[in-house]
Amino acid sequence: MNGETRSRDAWVMSIFGLACGLLAGLMAVVTRRFFATELVADVVAFAGAAAAFFGVGALVRSFANGQRATWRPRATAALLFAVVSLFLSVVVCGWLHTQTLKALADRSQKLVDALYAYRRDQSTFPERLDELVPGYLPKVPPTSMRNDPPYEYRREAADRFELWVDLRATGEGTRLFYRSASDYAPGTEVLRAWGFDD
Repeated sequence: MNGETRSRDAWVMSIFGLACGLLAGLMAVVTRRFFATELVADVVAFAGAAAAFFGVGALVRSFANGQRATWRPRATAALLFAVVSLFLSVVVCGWLHTQTLKALADRSQKLVDALYAYRRDQSTFPERLDELVPGYLPKVPPTSMRNDPPYEYRREAADRFELWVDLRATGEGTRLFYRSASDYAPGTEVLRAWGFDD
C-alpha cells in the first residue's frame, strides 16, 4: 500500500468516525428533546466511552514498530467518535434537561405567587390548591409536561408549604419541588428557588 492510499484511507476512517459520532449524538439529542428519554443518551455515552478506551489503546499500539499505518487511523476514528458522541449525549443532553426544569420553574411561578397572595389576604396558606380558584387563579394550571403530571401540594404550617411535581413519568427522572421556607436539605440542587432530585 503506497503512502497516498494510506493517507486517503486515514481520512476516510476519520470522516467515518466523525459521521458516526454525529449521528449517534444527534439521535441522543433528538430522543432527549422530543421523547424525554435518556436511554439513547446513556447508550451513546457508553459507546463513546468504549470508543475512547479503544482509541487510546489503538494510539498506544500505533507507536509500535511498523504499526503506525494500521493503528493511527483507527485511533483517530475512534477518538473522533468518542469526543463528538460524548459531547452531544452528555453535555448537550444535560443542558436540555436543565432547560426543561428551568422552563417548568418559570411556568410554575404564577402558582407560587397565588399561594403567597392567598396567605397575604388570609394570614395562612391554603389547605388545598383548589382553594386558590377562582379568587387567585381561574384554575389550577397544568404543568404542561409530557404525561401531564399534576402539581402536588402540602401545607406544613400556617406559614409553610411544599409544592412539587413528580417528573419520573415524563422521562425527566426527577422531582422538582418548591419549599416556602427555602429549607432545602444539604446537597439538594437548587434552580430558580426550586430544588430537584437527580
